[in-house]
Amino acid sequence: STWDLIKEMSKEHILFVAILLAACLFQLTEGKEKDLQVDKLTREIYLKGKYVRIANEIEIRNIGNSGANKFLHKVDKKNANNVLEVLGFTNGYLELKTSKVQGSAELLYEIDLPYPLKPGATMKIRIIELFKNRLTPKPKKLKISSDEQKVEFIDNMYAASLYPVLSQEILLSLPSLKKIDYYTEKGATKIEKSKTIRYGPFSGEYKEEELRVHYELPQPLIYFPRVTRQIELSLFGSIAVTEHFDLKNNAAELEGEFDRVKYSSLTGYRQQGHIFRKLHTQLPRRAFDLYYRDIIGNVSTSLATREKQYVFFEVRPRFPVLGGWKTQWDQGYSLLNQYYIKYNAQDPDFYIFNHTFGYSFKKIFASDYKLKIILPPGATDVMLYLPFKATVSEESYRSYLDLEGRMVLVIDKENMHSYYHKNFLMTFRVTPAKMYVKLILMILFFMAFYALIIICSRIKFSLQQIHITYKIQFSLPKKKKKKKSTLR
Repeated sequence: STWDLIKEMSKEHILFVAILLAACLFQLTEGKEKDLQVDKLTREIYLKGKYVRIANEIEIRNIGNSGANKFLHKVDKKNANNVLEVLGFTNGYLELKTSKVQGSAELLYEIDLPYPLKPGATMKIRIIELFKNRLTPKPKKLKISSDEQKVEFIDNMYAASLYPVLSQEILLSLPSLKKIDYYTEKGATKIEKSKTIRYGPFSGEYKEEELRVHYELPQPLIYFPRVTRQIELSLFGSIAVTEHFDLKNNAAELEGEFDRVKYSSLTGYRQQGHIFRKLHTQLPRRAFDLYYRDIIGNVSTSLATREKQYVFFEVRPRFPVLGGWKTQWDQGYSLLNQYYIKYNAQDPDFYIFNHTFGYSFKKIFASDYKLKIILPPGATDVMLYLPFKATVSEESYRSYLDLEGRMVLVIDKENMHSYYHKNFLMTFRVTPAKMYVKLILMILFFMAFYALIIICSRIKFSLQQIHITYKIQFSLPKKKKKKKSTLR
């Protein structure tokens, strides 16, 4: 039978057949989706922040004989290591399912169209590309002075595409048009009102033609090489949230030695914008017991104020983080469990935990993000519901009075950015017998402790000194009274 034949096949044969089937399926899909044509493509490149964002407005047309359900978006392979995310949307900003195509020689992303595109019909979609490390400081080193950082962005004038493009144009969105050293002038038109440089519209097949712009960007190019967030759940007290951050500034490096006196003299508008000095974020409104410390200890330069809808939290490191410098710190707070852990009245052993997946600073991406969720003692039937793909593993954790190790879910996510700061759900069961084990142990411990104190207070362990008094009596012989003589 077929099952017996599969059993006899080796692992190498099964792997070869699977790869062959996947390749055939991809070729069929690619051949079908190549019946599309791009009538108009507008690329708006945002260069105002620390990361590059390219918004592709695409008008596609089906030139085939059958309906099309998917669109293959191509990204230049030169930027493969810099891609953070590729997202597809309809013209009305409804998100479309987007997935990276595996096993292809090109860097392709498959986007499901909102409805089948009939032959001869057109459709407008929007594809967002997020990139890291696309801005290069030039010059690479700066002295501590009033000179601001300048960066260079390089791209290709023609967009990479699997389909023929009839017309395309580029919009470069910059912080200011007055602080540009140079840019590609061929076919360029400056638009002062929107601070953009426009190229096109132009047509033609794809070819290598460099697009370059060198401009002033007074911002620190910061990111998190590593972030670790730990959430410890409790059914009695509060939820403890602990976060560890490693931060690096990829801005222009310092030329020479750091001079504190010269740095302190630069105040107001003379301060260099590419130096990292502070971060601020919004914590949950019910957060309390907030702390912020580094490897030395508590950092008193932080600021926290409670607003109506959130807690404003500002982080200031002990020293300014210049280009190429690093820093790290720990922060944490507590949350009341009644707002995040719910239970079913009909099934009191069943609990639902609802919380955000991301860390505190949403606008900064992390190369390596790890979320650890420590479940209550005795938790079973754990189910995790994430709105995206991530690597999940299990660990064991022991705390005080834990007879058994507590289950820890470890969720790893590479290239973590603002898109993944979404809520997730986790369900688990805890029986009352295991729920009150630690409470019973604490009661027994204190009862035994006080009983020991009572017993010890009743027993006298000190040795008493016994004083013995000896009474010595001396009896002296009585003197004999002389008798009076009667003789005369």
